[in-house]
Amino acid sequence: TVNVKHVANSIRTHGTGIMNATVNFAYQYLAQKFVVFYQFLFDDHIKSRLVKEQRFYKEHKIRPDYGYPMARAEKLNKDIKKLSFLDQFRSLISEMGNSLGFVRMVSLGGLHYCTTACGSIPDQNIKQNFEEAARSLHLPSLAVQAGQLLEKALNSQKLSVDESSYFAILTNVFYQELQSNGNVHLKDFFLMVPALTINAADAMHQSKEKLHKRGRDAVNAMSTEDGFALGIAYILKVLDQDKQFNSLHWFQSARVHFLAERTRLQDGLDMDSIGSGMNGLQVWSQKLALLSKEEAQNMQTVCEQICEIH
Repeated sequence: TVNVKHVANSIRTHGTGIMNATVNFAYQYLAQKFVVFYQFLFDDHIKSRLVKEQRFYKEHKIRPDYGYPMARAEKLNKDIKKLSFLDQFRSLISEMGNSLGFVRMVSLGGLHYCTTACGSIPDQNIKQNFEEAARSLHLPSLAVQAGQLLEKALNSQKLSVDESSYFAILTNVFYQELQSNGNVHLKDFFLMVPALTINAADAMHQSKEKLHKRGRDAVNAMSTEDGFALGIAYILKVLDQDKQFNSLHWFQSARVHFLAERTRLQDGLDMDSIGSGMNGLQVWSQKLALLSKEEAQNMQTVCEQICEIH
């Protein structure tokens, strides 16, 4: 498993240039994924369903107690899943998030390397030029050359730290293009996030069940897919739909729905009377049940912090 220390050691061996190479690779990879993302939302079957959701959203968002209904999210999940599209779309978003996670790890590895290296250099706040100091002391030409090389190394080190906000680069480069008039069909993506969330929870639940089985299914089992959350947060940021998604109050609505369903279960109702998304929601229901109302209202800020532009 690759971690931050491995990346820092690699940078120490090969130089900070591999950080820029990683960002360039991530840009090319994301560009390819955004082409598929664009085509998916351009599909007539998807657009027609999102138009219905947009109409419902406009009619009900003015209500002070509005929260995107779990029933609509489940229905949208089922409808698109029948077309065999939603699982592929979720995987696409997860792959985009995984690439961003790798960039983040490389960035942290670079900061780890720079922090370690800076421990043996003088205070950057003190203006001191080693090349000029060597010349003023009339030292040999080799000493002057050494001072010049040291200055270049220190400037390179400082530049690596200052330009390590790679998320901002990868966000801005796609932001302008995807905000153009030719991409109007992307404006309703935020309405698809609730259905994608349920789909991801269902997939996670099924993957965890495979861990307890023997045979071929257990080999391909996985217990988590962190890239999905990061991918959703990144796309919402790039499409500038953070506020629109927040206006859905989706996390609060999901929490209220689950608590109500759990109460019905405790009252002895049959499991069959509960929506099909219940099993998937149990994957993250414990966390939702423990949240206060104020914490639930601010859950989406976690996604914003992940892709925060510094």
